[in-house]
Amino acid sequence: MKKRLHLLEWFILDSFIIIASYITVFVLLRLLGFERGLNPLLSLFLWIVPLKIFIYYVAGLYKLMVRSVGFEDLLKLSSLVFLSNLLLGIILWVTGLIEIVGPVELFIITLGEWILLGASRSVFRLYPLIIAKAPTNGSKKRVMVVGAGLAGEMLVKELNKNPKSTDQAILFVDDDENKIGRRLLGLPIVGSTDNIESLIDKYKVDEVIVAIANIPLKKLSNLLDRIAKTN
Repeated sequence: MKKRLHLLEWFILDSFIIIASYITVFVLLRLLGFERGLNPLLSLFLWIVPLKIFIYYVAGLYKLMVRSVGFEDLLKLSSLVFLSNLLLGIILWVTGLIEIVGPVELFIITLGEWILLGASRSVFRLYPLIIAKAPTNGSKKRVMVVGAGLAGEMLVKELNKNPKSTDQAILFVDDDENKIGRRLLGLPIVGSTDNIESLIDKYKVDEVIVAIANIPLKKLSNLLDRIAKTN
């Protein structure tokens, strides 16, 4: 249910971006003195938007959104934007609707769409690596820090010295077996990420912060996905 809702949110966002790309280009052309009416364009949205969303869905674009987005995924997005608009241009030419959206307009729209869609994915990828859960009470949120290294240590020190912070680190998780069972800054290192789901439940964790500087993207994506499923 949560994945379907997440998918619906991306459908709505991308539909808005597609429509905004067309309207923006046509408004700019009108401001530059070109005669471009919006009324014929509005009727095209009834099939252009569903067609493009369908292409993105079939091509697996939205499966990327369930996890994390890397550079290769952004390249795939770029290819889909240009290829889908190339197909759209062919359809417009065959149906005689090319007079409404000409090649120049479609090219500019493609660039705008590519920038906006890419930006939305980049924001999603660069979103702070914090997956929060609702706090169990009115006190500070109980924080699990993933990574009992230098980054994790600095993070906990920053939380401790900030009186306005609503987070309180209560434990560490680290994949180094030699660290498990020890303490860092007075906090226990309770286990590895292999059983992070059970640890989140056991210690009633409200928030998880990943503090590993050199974690591989694939491992990070998998870890974030597993943490998200505990919400």
